[in-house]
Amino acid sequence: MTDITLRDDLVQRLQEIARQEKRQPDEVLEILLNQYNPSTPTDRALDDELWKDTLRIYDRARRYWQAQNDPRWQMTNDELDQQFWLINSSGIQHLKDEQSTLTLPPDPLEQMLNIAEADTTILWKSPARLHNFPPNQS
Repeated sequence: MTDITLRDDLVQRLQEIARQEKRQPDEVLEILLNQYNPSTPTDRALDDELWKDTLRIYDRARRYWQAQNDPRWQMTNDELDQQFWLINSSGIQHLKDEQSTLTLPPDPLEQMLNIAEADTTILWKSPARLHNFPPNQS
């Protein structure tokens, strides 16, 4: 084991995260380091926004489960990263292990894509058809 000196505020943050995640501080630090991926500032800003959105979804799921007296409300962010699936159109939160037990309503976007794929009059959808479009005007 090697000693390292960190600022007090960083140690406090690390300990707080470890407490919230019910982990040892070195586990939290290892997870953070494993997730570290040098990126451009734009990528980092986008990642931050996506993470904020993810946390808002997790908070919504926890509030729902807590209101239902469901023990899943106590899941950590790490557990939800591994197990969370979706919030259905009725506002019910679901985990990945529920995928085989649920039948979701048809996705309107998928239905539109299926209609477009079945339409033989659409010339732009097939790369093979692009060679003959537009038709020669000779």
